[in-house]
Amino acid sequence: MRGLIRFVGGTVTLLTSLIVLGGGALFVVKPKHEINQEIDRRWEELLVQLPEGWPYREILAVLILLLGLFMFLSFFIRGKKGRRRTISFAGAHGDVTIELENIEGVIEKVARKLPEVRDIRIRLEPTDARSRVLVLAEAALMKDADADARQVTDRVQDYIKQHTRKILGVQEVDVRLTVKKFLLNMRSVKPLPLLLEGPRETALVPARPAEGGAIQPS
Repeated sequence: MRGLIRFVGGTVTLLTSLIVLGGGALFVVKPKHEINQEIDRRWEELLVQLPEGWPYREILAVLILLLGLFMFLSFFIRGKKGRRRTISFAGAHGDVTIELENIEGVIEKVARKLPEVRDIRIRLEPTDARSRVLVLAEAALMKDADADARQVTDRVQDYIKQHTRKILGVQEVDVRLTVKKFLLNMRSVKPLPLLLEGPRETALVPARPAEGGAIQPS
């Protein structure tokens, strides 16, 4: 989603810049009344080519409104993301600051090396402590049929924690893992033997009394 917003925002910015540059150059070369005449002529030619009864004005208005709404929202989205997510710690020769956004993709690639990880998304967040980082991970995990889910998640958390420490050079790392789904390794499933007959219940048959009134043991 972030990549799509950046791509569309960059495309809109590029097109707007080209239009502004082209308009400025046009005003330098031609007088204003000739430009207005040219725009009117092109607009009339376009109207002639459009099918009759086509609601072009409404469609154009909707497109302009959607473009304006997107630019308005992207402005606030970029404003919220303007604050860089960084951590810092004291190095041997002074303070060291690391931008976390560019490290997220690296940790995702490392985490996918773990056999249990099928897909993962990671976001790094700084905390109040200067050298402490919070890892927010959302993952789809693979597990064997007889494997305990808690052991699998503990292994993934510890793996992410250890490698985040190595990559960032900090020791205080907290990992919050959200498992979107578990994928079961079907090769590890051991089918139970099929019971073709149900268990037989022993019927309680009353003993017959023997001759003389005594009960004959069964």
